[in-house]
Amino acid sequence: MTAAISLECIAQRPGADAAVVFAHGLDGDAVATWGAFPARLAPEIPSAEVFTLSWPAALAKFTAEAAHTIPAIATPLAGVLMRSLSGYARVHLVLHCLGAPAVIAALHRAAGNGFTCPLLTCTLIDAPLLAPDATAPAWLAPAMKLMGLEPEMLIVQTRWLDEICAAPCQVLRGADAKWIDHCAPFALSDEANHHHVPLDHTALAAAPVEGPFAPLSLLLTYFARPIPMPSGARTPGKFPDLNSHEFTNVTPHRI
Repeated sequence: MTAAISLECIAQRPGADAAVVFAHGLDGDAVATWGAFPARLAPEIPSAEVFTLSWPAALAKFTAEAAHTIPAIATPLAGVLMRSLSGYARVHLVLHCLGAPAVIAALHRAAGNGFTCPLLTCTLIDAPLLAPDATAPAWLAPAMKLMGLEPEMLIVQTRWLDEICAAPCQVLRGADAKWIDHCAPFALSDEANHHHVPLDHTALAAAPVEGPFAPLSLLLTYFARPIPMPSGARTPGKFPDLNSHEFTNVTPHRI
């Protein structure tokens, strides 16, 4: 499985203190999903190295192989993330669709092995995460079971991501993705960072690259904002335990 997981740096900058990682979703890949987005972004953020993540996300593979699940993918994916992203002062994740629960699961595995990040920020695009008070749509449980996840774990992941990010996530929802209405992780965002954008869920590469509501423009605006170091009880860069009672004691609503 590790052979199918890779993190390609498309903009190498010696001494860069930040990394931006594009992770595709179900049935996607690093080229077809994103098109020229990563390459167009790179010149605009000279302080960051830009990566595209490839992972085995074919629906046919999930359907045909019972052992092919998000938890199984998370372990080798964690190793790739740790080797490539350790040492950056800031890591910004751009997570599409099922790429969100896959990368979050891998981050938790990496955190258990000592991986930390002083500043972690995130852009979620049509991501099937659940807020604690969300209503889980009827299709979600069987879809997640195919991937080896329970809907409750999506709530746990949402709360954990909220805890480890240094700022409210940027949430982009495509105009065609009405299926995500019940599970879009609004709890991770705020009004200023939640946008309905002109993109097709299955063809992100065709989305406009210019204009106030173009995904790339919104991402650049979000990345450029000053992000203060986290304050309060949590140690900056120290990830809490996803399995703690605080995160696992949740019950989703169902319809």
